[in-house]
Amino acid sequence: MGKAKIAKSMFTSLIKCNKIYQEAKSLTYSKIGSKFVYSKKDRCWIPRKMGDAIGRLIWVPPSSGELYYMRKMLTHIKGPLSFEDIRAVKKIVYPTFREACLAMGILAKDIEYVEVIKEAKD
Repeated sequence: MGKAKIAKSMFTSLIKCNKIYQEAKSLTYSKIGSKFVYSKKDRCWIPRKMGDAIGRLIWVPPSSGELYYMRKMLTHIKGPLSFEDIRAVKKIVYPTFREACLAMGILAKDIEYVEVIKEAKD
């Protein structure tokens, strides 16, 4: 895969879309497909002319580390303009996606489940 293809992924194109279209800023990554369509030819998101669609995010295992936490953040953050925007919670930019998830309270339920499983194991 060439560097140009990597530099223009669906995700990086979303960031560009958020900079161009006001409506995109009100959508999470999984909802972008309801109002925009991804042009594979041009490698960019363009406004949907008709119809509706359900967006989806690929599954990422927790063992993927920061990629997993970034995906978790993308289900909550609307209209990010940079990777820093994804790590920002209440105007504080956290050094890692995991720390941003903790600050947002996304992992609170996960931690409870892990503790219950550990307790049951013992």
